Amino acid sequence: MTTFSAKDGYTVEDMMHFGYGHVDAARTLFEGDSAFLDSAGYLAHLGTEVVLKAWHLHCFGEFHNRHNLVEIYRKLKTINPSLDIGAKNEEFLAEIDKFYLLRYPKRTKDPVEVGSDQLAQFNGLMDALWHSFPTELVEIYMEINPSRKGGRVLMEKKI
Repeated sequence: MTTFSAKDGYTVEDMMHFGYGHVDAARTLFEGDSAFLDSAGYLAHLGTEVVLKAWHLHCFGEFHNRHNLVEIYRKLKTINPSLDIGAKNEEFLAEIDKFYLLRYPKRTKDPVEVGSDQLAQFNGLMDALWHSFPTELVEIYMEINPSRKGGRVLMEKKI
């Protein structure tokens, strides 16, 4: 199992910035054309994963190359047994864990269902996670410069 840490160039700030970028993109796609729902679901999974891994990097100094959201969340509970995002959010975390499979078309055996009605649940989950973060994680996020991301300067160019 591969492990990533600050010595590999990862920062909590970058992970939070990228994670919430995916979360916000997923929200936009959930509200758009139904043709974008697979992408919305996949980005919802990816964003949640990266945000949880930012939390791992903050607490453990590393994160692993795993994609199971329930396992990633449970590991956080090992250091904070009082961590509680609520039963409904934990159930939804398990549901969006399946969205990882939306990366590729899947016609056979248990196709993954995703719908615009899941946006409210997704927002509830993200709110519950936000309110569970350690204060330092919130402070790191609040200091993010939106025009700088992953060591780059983001800018729009006129065409």
